Amino acid sequence: MDEHLRRARAVLAKFQAAVDAFDRARKGVAPVAGLNEKQLKSLDEIVERIRAAVKRLEHSLTQISGETALDVVDLQVRLEGETTALASALKDLGEIVIEAPDILAGQQTRIELDGNTANITAGGNGQIGDIIVRDSADKQRIYMGRITETGATSKEGGSGGGGTEPPPVIADYFGLKVQNAAGANLVQFGRIPVQTGPIQTTTTTTVSFLLHHA
Repeated sequence: MDEHLRRARAVLAKFQAAVDAFDRARKGVAPVAGLNEKQLKSLDEIVERIRAAVKRLEHSLTQISGETALDVVDLQVRLEGETTALASALKDLGEIVIEAPDILAGQQTRIELDGNTANITAGGNGQIGDIIVRDSADKQRIYMGRITETGATSKEGGSGGGGTEPPPVIADYFGLKVQNAAGANLVQFGRIPVQTGPIQTTTTTTVSFLLHHA
């Protein structure tokens, strides 16, 4: 009996940890998952119902022993009621998740490895996918994705002015760069400078391949 009780308590502990993890995750995702105010309130109530049901089950398990004065039939009825309450809360939770699947997946960053086509997909779902390779010293050595370069910050208002202007963006593109351990660029591919002069009439876009001296 003691071994069965130990296993039951261990399962409840794991379930409670899963509920805690879900609760932390859904607080960041639920507001943008397409749920209305009524559904968000129901979600809060359901999580509390689940927590309460788990606590009641944990207490009931402490009543099972050779020395308990609690009638076995009463304990069975109690356990049936508590497990039914837990199942009801989980059912209601499932209905909300079905209506808003973004709670579980839709708003998460996507990384897919397709063994059939040998493709790697990163990004989507509102996120930009980048690939970063670091060396053993945790220095970034290869970066592939969206790259934004800024220039020097400039003062505004002359000698009498206060504050500074934000650094200007001088290049914004999807490309690849290889760097040395000091962070200096060795190779850049796909660099497109930001247009600062009059708009060009040509349909050709200048794309740079830069090879820097080490």
